[in-house]
Amino acid sequence: MTRLQTIRRIQIPEMALIVLPPSVNLAIILLKESAVLSVITVPELTTVVSAIGSQQYAFLEAIFVLAVTYWVIVEASDHLGRLAERRLSRLRFSKA
Repeated sequence: MTRLQTIRRIQIPEMALIVLPPSVNLAIILLKESAVLSVITVPELTTVVSAIGSQQYAFLEAIFVLAVTYWVIVEASDHLGRLAERRLSRLRFSKA
């Protein structure tokens, strides 16, 4: 096996298994605490929630929907990370 084949078939999959979990955690943290998220999304959604609460006098329900929306976004990104980890580990152990 050439050096390039060794890197592509052995070293990169092993490195991906080591690097993927911390990278997914970092992506989730960035998703939660991102400046873009806090500058664009949070004020927009909070304004919409306040408008809905003002119109229907249902502030608690609107805020609950907002919280569930953020929770779904974070859980979806976590699920995608787990799927990627599982797929990489299957590829690694199936070639062994």
